[in-house]
Amino acid sequence: MSTLKPVSILSSLKEVSALPVSWFVKRVDEQRLYMLDLKNSGVESISHQVIPYFTSDNKKVNLDKLQEDRTSIRQQSTSSDNVDVFREPELILKIDLSLNGISEVAMGDISTFTELRSLDLSLNAIHKFQGVAVASKLVFLNLSYNNISQLPNEALAECVSLQNLNLSVNKISSLRGFPNLTNLIKLTIRGNRLRELQGLQVLRSLRQLDASKNKLVTIVHICPCLEMTELILSDNNLSNVPDIVSAISPLSCLKQLRLKGNPSLQTHTEFELQATVAKNTSVDLLDGVNIRPAKLQFKNLSRMQPPSPRDELKVELKDAVKESMTEARERQKKKTHDSIAFLHKKIITLLDELEEFEVTSFTDTEAWCRYIDTLTTEEAQALTVSKIRSAAIAEPDGYLPSKGSEYQPRSSRTNLRK
Repeated sequence: MSTLKPVSILSSLKEVSALPVSWFVKRVDEQRLYMLDLKNSGVESISHQVIPYFTSDNKKVNLDKLQEDRTSIRQQSTSSDNVDVFREPELILKIDLSLNGISEVAMGDISTFTELRSLDLSLNAIHKFQGVAVASKLVFLNLSYNNISQLPNEALAECVSLQNLNLSVNKISSLRGFPNLTNLIKLTIRGNRLRELQGLQVLRSLRQLDASKNKLVTIVHICPCLEMTELILSDNNLSNVPDIVSAISPLSCLKQLRLKGNPSLQTHTEFELQATVAKNTSVDLLDGVNIRPAKLQFKNLSRMQPPSPRDELKVELKDAVKESMTEARERQKKKTHDSIAFLHKKIITLLDELEEFEVTSFTDTEAWCRYIDTLTTEEAQALTVSKIRSAAIAEPDGYLPSKGSEYQPRSSRTNLRK
């Protein structure tokens, strides 16, 4: 395991200027806050390669071992404030450890950073995630693109402020015992091995869920997530449309739904699926298509009273009008198509004629030029520009007029093409 250089740790510290409102951070006077950017830095162990460089007032570390490194840091640093971060790790609000070789995350690995709001552990080799202790203020956690197969019940129990959790592209097959994260708003579990969503019913504040590219056969467990506004279920094994609609019907806030890539689309046409979802749910966008007009139509139909017997004649008359207008539209459509076909054929004919004329014109021009080359000086002087233009127009294929002309070409030159 390689050792991180003190200077590289120092250079990875970056001041955080803008703070998201959701982080609930209050600056004290002109206090500087930082992020620790160790992306693609060769980190394999947080506790052995990162934590030893940071101390706090309430934790004793081996200062003798790190004294030489700290002296080097102070010599390299142009700002004494950066060095203070090593003694006050609570000034670090964000850590990026993505694109490294971390294989295990223990409960105490980030306990030094008590004010941490954002932690990115994506694109590592984590197969054992025990959790993150003392992370009650953590708002964003990214564990995507790892090898996590299980999420222990206590792994995220301390993350009571967590709002955005990304577990996509792992090997998770079950979410049973999922911690009750009362403030979780967005959960991404795309690209795992889930067959059901058992465990997510405790997430009463969840608004966005991406569970695409799993093996889901049922989604009944999301019924209690009444705050849901966006649900992505594409590329799963959902085949029963009534079950899907029944599960999402209670979600009165749900506006966006994605179902593409499921067997349900093989048994129902796109129109049938849109009609069913529009009629029975609050969804406005289905697979990116606005179904709100259909929803309003069903809503209006539900308010209409069935026609009484005395209105049967009116219904019959309306049907007759609709049938008549449909026939008129079809007749007009056929007439228009016939006219278009005729004009298309005429255009093709004119283009052919133009092409034929161009070929003939080039040939005749060459014939006249060869003819002029054969003229003697006297014969050429007998011609003028206006005469030769008139002759070319009258006899474009190389013949001079034989009658009514002041100049008669020699018989051997009358037909230039021969």
